[in-house]
Amino acid sequence: MKDELILIQGSNFFSFSPNGPQLLEAVRQFDGNRTERELRALPQGEELLGLLEEEQWIVRLEAPLRDLIEGRPWISRQLSFYAHVQRNYPHRVLAELEKRHVLIVGTGGVGSHVAASLAGAGVCRMTLMDPDTIELSNLNRQFFYSREDIGASKAAKAASFLLARHPHLQLQTLHEPLFAHEEQLQRLGGVDLIVFCGDGPTVLRKTAQVGMTPVTSGGYAGSEGIIGPTCWPAKGSVCWGCRNDYRDEPRTMEILGAQVSRENDWNPSGTTVNGLVGNLLAEEALRCLAPTLGGPRLLNAYMSLDMESLALRRIELPPVECPHRTEPSTPQP
Repeated sequence: MKDELILIQGSNFFSFSPNGPQLLEAVRQFDGNRTERELRALPQGEELLGLLEEEQWIVRLEAPLRDLIEGRPWISRQLSFYAHVQRNYPHRVLAELEKRHVLIVGTGGVGSHVAASLAGAGVCRMTLMDPDTIELSNLNRQFFYSREDIGASKAAKAASFLLARHPHLQLQTLHEPLFAHEEQLQRLGGVDLIVFCGDGPTVLRKTAQVGMTPVTSGGYAGSEGIIGPTCWPAKGSVCWGCRNDYRDEPRTMEILGAQVSRENDWNPSGTTVNGLVGNLLAEEALRCLAPTLGGPRLLNAYMSLDMESLALRRIELPPVECPHRTEPSTPQP
């Protein structure tokens, strides 16, 4: 069968094999809506299934594709992407994401990209936290907002933008900084993941307050972006508090904890670095939220994105003592 040659364009085909029409009809039955038993019963179905399995082109689902995307056609392309990451039952990713609650701290250039990507990827419940209001200088990189939004709450406008695209979302907005008051984290006790896209040393000095809650973070300084690390003691990494207490990591702390005093007109924040960092950070968040995707990739490590050379490097972090770690640290793939 490997020697069969069929050229297809739309509904037309040309075959160099006498079995071409029969083989083509069998191939067309692999549309995501038939069981394996039905496919094997087709003429040449057994052989075709084996060949496609060998080439790793088979994706297994637990329900017909039409049922999995019924009522939400926008998710079909995302499900197809998950199938490239996990060929066996990729639809389970969507079921896992639907149950998770994510807190996004900061809905500016990085955080807004994180929120948009998570919503499009299947996350249904998010809390958006940002004390800031929208300024004209934000508009080069923060695409949720327009000139009509100047002076409005970033978190509130971000929620409006997301709901216009994804009306099924469950969103909460907080127009306040992280650790604004003692009751805040108690109200957020059901959060499965914190994605930190904020800044400021005051925040980082209080990170121990999140306890065992998983945290992943990202930011940038000038032309360098940082994605990670992910802090998740139950998965073998240090907790967020212990990681930020370790001061021998000047570069990550400079980027994630910087609060440089400059005139607003001269604070570097490029369009592309925000988008790249935000979307890579969202991809790490998805792996934290959906076990089917294989788990987080940036435990005890981060990625450095050099916008000058367009180089992306993974950097392992030195070990840090953490009494909250509940599982031995293991290398990430």
